[in-house]
Amino acid sequence: GTKYSLTWLNEMDAWYRGHLAFILPVAYLCYAVGCDLRRSTRRQRKLILDAANEAFGLLKTLGYPVVPTGEDRYYQPGIKRMSVSAMLLLMAKTVLGDLAASDHCRHAVTEMQGLDAAWMEMRNQKPDFPMPAWDTLRREMPPWEALHTMYDR
Repeated sequence: GTKYSLTWLNEMDAWYRGHLAFILPVAYLCYAVGCDLRRSTRRQRKLILDAANEAFGLLKTLGYPVVPTGEDRYYQPGIKRMSVSAMLLLMAKTVLGDLAASDHCRHAVTEMQGLDAAWMEMRNQKPDFPMPAWDTLRREMPPWEALHTMYDR
């Protein structure tokens, strides 16, 4: 009796990979700022968008479809990217960021490390693909061992 409808996707694996293209850069930033997105800078939030754009480029190079179609356009220059940028600012400066990202990262270090390892394994299929924003965000966070010490209790 609801007005919701289900949309079946045949490319669920591609959807998951596309989801990681955005989620992992957000997680890297969360860890870089001690899981307090209020401390994030405009430069860092821009890096998330640039990193997601790079990640979708890698996925397409590896032959994965973008699911849903057009998702990658939210990270390319233009009006869609501006809307995601505004959403990131809202998340970073309000409790929404805690609920949607920081709290999860704080309590799921092992999960995020596993997702990162899976992404890096996939990325190693095209080691020469340039991802400078992705690499910068990843480099700015503490090592995984330190994150386990800080957050695993």
